[in-house]
Amino acid sequence: MRQRSPDDLWARIDQSMVEAGAERRRRRSLLGSWREPIVAAVVVMLGLLGAVIYGSGWQPPGALHGRVVQEAVQDLQGFIADRRPLDLASSDPAALRSWFEGKVDFAPPLPVVAAEADLIGGRLCGFLQRRIAAYLYRADDQLVALYVMPADGLALPAGATVTLAGRAALIRELRGFASVFWQEGDLAYVLVSGLPQTRLIGIADALAGAG
Repeated sequence: MRQRSPDDLWARIDQSMVEAGAERRRRRSLLGSWREPIVAAVVVMLGLLGAVIYGSGWQPPGALHGRVVQEAVQDLQGFIADRRPLDLASSDPAALRSWFEGKVDFAPPLPVVAAEADLIGGRLCGFLQRRIAAYLYRADDQLVALYVMPADGLALPAGATVTLAGRAALIRELRGFASVFWQEGDLAYVLVSGLPQTRLIGIADALAGAG
């Protein structure tokens, strides 16, 4: 026959549960009392660290490569929309390279003259925390910009690729503009235009192959 538990047993169980609950609340209160100032201090430290990094312009290695195409397309779109003049209007490769010398912190390459596009001049640009030489071409009544810059931190982004003169190149469409990105030695190149992608790839192949 099942025996009933003594009333005082249930009373003790109830009391122990009450005491355990009170102990848990006390511990949580103590934990919160020292944890909140620490969390606040960490948040402040992270904020200060972010401000220092942002102000210095420093970015982790490789952090820029995903933005190079976006920045180049945005620059050409702004140049076309604002109808800005070329810094130097010339089809002379030697004159263009000479004009960029001392204005960029790398040895500007000689712009390529190719049958696929007519060289018309150059512009000094600035984005991705660096000075950039832009050689401007015209093909099928469209502007074609070849951005040349130091390759530091600009590893080839992920995406569809083709081979230009034995080197891998990224192909990307952005906001109605096609772009081709490749590297040669210490320099990175981004070719941007509103031309169809296949047409731009042909121009990029000619420019990269002659470089």
